[in-house]
Amino acid sequence: MLQSTRIFKRLAGFTLTIALAAGLGGCAGQLPNADTLESAGFGLLADGPDSEASPHAKGHRGGHLGMPMLGMFMRDLNLSDAQKAQFKALFEQARAQHQTQRPDFKAIKEQFKQAFLSESFDAVALRSQVQSQAPDPAVISRHMAEHLLKAWQILTPQQQSKLVSRLDQMEARMQKFAAQGPAQGPHRDQLQKLAQQLQLSAEQQAQIQALWSASKPERTERHQQLKALKQSMLTELGNANPSVERMAGLIAPLAAKGQGQLGSHLDKMAGLHGILSSAQRAQLVSMMEQKHQARRGHSRR
Repeated sequence: MLQSTRIFKRLAGFTLTIALAAGLGGCAGQLPNADTLESAGFGLLADGPDSEASPHAKGHRGGHLGMPMLGMFMRDLNLSDAQKAQFKALFEQARAQHQTQRPDFKAIKEQFKQAFLSESFDAVALRSQVQSQAPDPAVISRHMAEHLLKAWQILTPQQQSKLVSRLDQMEARMQKFAAQGPAQGPHRDQLQKLAQQLQLSAEQQAQIQALWSASKPERTERHQQLKALKQSMLTELGNANPSVERMAGLIAPLAAKGQGQLGSHLDKMAGLHGILSSAQRAQLVSMMEQKHQARRGHSRR
């Protein structure tokens, strides 16, 4: 998934893996990827939340049970056949719940696309349209807590310890990523690639760098909140009788705030709209759609 919308997607989807990412591995859900710079302002244009065509929706090739990103979390845990069957059943239950509450993401993506291609980008109107379809954060939190607890209880103590270690490693990577600026690491490479593809001027590149840098405090705050949530969830799961109600209470504030962060993402998208020319915006959308189709073809192999 594209990074700038990862929290919103996670809250909107609430599949088993989403519960794992938001509860135990919230920081892992923010890891850098090849689309980091692109996703800073317009990630909602492609690979929409829980897109059925996305490799994240069907699981990477060779992944466990076809669950989105579950292979990342369960890799090398040596799940038994019985555990795999339990996870598969849990995933199907989560997916069924999700299908009853998911917004019409195809329509939302089309709205975002047309707004980005137009001469005027109305972030306020788009936010109102999306939020009117957003599921209840309390319901999301409850389902996430239920799925997370069931998933945790499927694992043996040894598997749980190994999973926590992997999540700690991911958190360390995220902390390093959060400290980087747009001229460092994957940001630099992506900006250079984008500059070549869209023929960005030096002024445009500087403006995009400024757009990314301006969101650093927000990214840092989100990282700290997710880190605290992970620790609180692990503490609760370590109790003799972990409570779904207490876990849902821990998730609820971040779930509500995550939906509110959509406005920030749209502001970035509006900022990018103002930086690029109409021809560059059209080219960018075309590039993202081609990438989406390539991923779709990969997921069907």
